Amino acid sequence: MRFSKNVQFILVIFLLVLTIDANIFINSRIQSLSRKVQDKSIQVIKPVISPRPTFIPTPKLRPEPKINTFSEDSEPWGIAKQLDKYTWTMKVGKDERMGTPQEILDALNVYRERNGRGRLEWNQTLAEYAQSRSDFFAKNGNTDKHEGFNNYLKDENNYKKLGFRSLGENSSIGFQLLGVHLIEWVYAGDKPHNDNQLNSAWSHVGIGVTGTTTDLIFGGDKF
Repeated sequence: MRFSKNVQFILVIFLLVLTIDANIFINSRIQSLSRKVQDKSIQVIKPVISPRPTFIPTPKLRPEPKINTFSEDSEPWGIAKQLDKYTWTMKVGKDERMGTPQEILDALNVYRERNGRGRLEWNQTLAEYAQSRSDFFAKNGNTDKHEGFNNYLKDENNYKKLGFRSLGENSSIGFQLLGVHLIEWVYAGDKPHNDNQLNSAWSHVGIGVTGTTTDLIFGGDKF
């Protein structure tokens, strides 16, 4: 794929998404409940033994996009570079316009099929949530290290609201690219983001676009 002649040096930083499975929370709580029952039985036998603390794991955050700039000769083109735990950068050009959600979906499915994965169906509920995330990033001028996504899914009822037991997110900000370049250059540029968009567990996706900000919400194991 070639970029348009109107090339600018911008940094694309993109955000992998955190995949959270509702079953993790459910299983953790079941396991915690079992331990509590066991602890109570121990207390009856030996009252001096206090209950062992239970532990419910919390999701880990994934790399966050961040806008940056390069001088003309400072970085190679099209190579994803991880700056820290949450930040990836890439030097890319600028297309004549931004890709639409439909174009991004089409490019994603072509890319998945080429890599032996099934096509993803559009889901309007996921799309509305993705659009709200994209709007939020555009308003604040940056992504949020998946904090909003993570906090939203702390309430297990929101899995049902979105309609899936397993959910993931890829986000990016600060570039103007067509759908094919977004999928095959930006999100395919590093292993974590690429693995997420090629994940065979996904069956549906919703996509939000606001200016040069995008958010993809993936869903699997539909209720």
